[in-house]
Amino acid sequence: MGMEHDPNIPGREPDLRASNAERAQIIELLRRHHEAGRLTAEELAERIERVNAATTFGDLDAIMANLPRLLPPLAPHIATERTPGEARQQFYRVLFAYVVINLFLIGIWAFSGRGAFWPIWVILGWGLGMAFYAFWIFGPQAGRSR
Repeated sequence: MGMEHDPNIPGREPDLRASNAERAQIIELLRRHHEAGRLTAEELAERIERVNAATTFGDLDAIMANLPRLLPPLAPHIATERTPGEARQQFYRVLFAYVVINLFLIGIWAFSGRGAFWPIWVILGWGLGMAFYAFWIFGPQAGRSR
């Protein structure tokens, strides 16, 4: 997100005039560099003055010349609320996996000599989780926002 001259970006020639939005972007980058400890408060203020006086991309490039490129800030994770129908559909998909995998384990147990019924530990452990999940989906709070 640095402002170095990049011939692959159309309209990014050094002699083209910069917009207010592009100057604001450079100021934000300078603030992030200041927060990272690369610029002192005085340097930040001096560079912001230079950005506000800059008219071309070349002027902006000169201001950012001795600073590394910054990665764009991560977008905040926005959790989407599932509808009750979507939640039930997800529960049934997990229930299907529970049944299929446990039937597969019972088949392995049956074909391997029918000793101690070891699949019970998976059935009970995962089943306990499924019971809590079912209560969360179908219980008294099911229709309310979480």
